[in-house]
Amino acid sequence: MEKLAAKAQYLADNWDRPADAPDPDDIDDPVPDDSGVDHAGETFEDEEEDDDTDEDE
Repeated sequence: MEKLAAKAQYLADNWDRPADAPDPDDIDDPVPDDSGVDHAGETFEDEEEDDDTDEDE
C-alpha cells in the first residue's frame, strides 16, 4: 500500500507545471496556407453511416 501511495505522491508532485511552460507533447509544425483554395462546393462526409433505419418494417 505504501508503494502505491508513494507513486501517487510522485505523480501528484510532477503533475502541475507553470502556466507559461510549453506543453512537452506540442508539435510546432507550420500550418500550410490554403487561403487561395476555393472550398465553396465541398461538403463534409462522415465516415460513420447512420444506422437509424428500421429493418423490421
